[in-house]
Amino acid sequence: MRLGLEYPEPRVDSAGLMLSVADEGIALPSGGVARMQEMRTDVFDGGMILRFRYVSDDFDPQTGTADSVTEDLHHLCVTHSLPVLRMAGLSPKQVIISLADQPGEFGVADPEIKQVFEAFTIHGDRCIWELF
Repeated sequence: MRLGLEYPEPRVDSAGLMLSVADEGIALPSGGVARMQEMRTDVFDGGMILRFRYVSDDFDPQTGTADSVTEDLHHLCVTHSLPVLRMAGLSPKQVIISLADQPGEFGVADPEIKQVFEAFTIHGDRCIWELF
């Protein structure tokens, strides 16, 4: 597991705006490509929680190891979610990263969708995995 690696800055256009991951996708360490479905803001226990929901069409948590899935989620946090937070000037209490094999409605159970999620605390420029 390579959770301590440094990652490059996100690609930006000439106006300084992050390029759309919906168009380009985000390459995952496991070899897949993810795109952002949505970002949601919640308040819990007096703090802001941001949920970044990603989709990768060929995602199957059964084919990888627990470490490879965690590495993909950490990678999404560091390479996409952190830059979004910096650009927006947000300081959430927690960031939750989810990855699914297809888009789905938030909060609605769908047995056809394979999905995983992990929570991270943001400390400076680091995503620190929180064990549930």
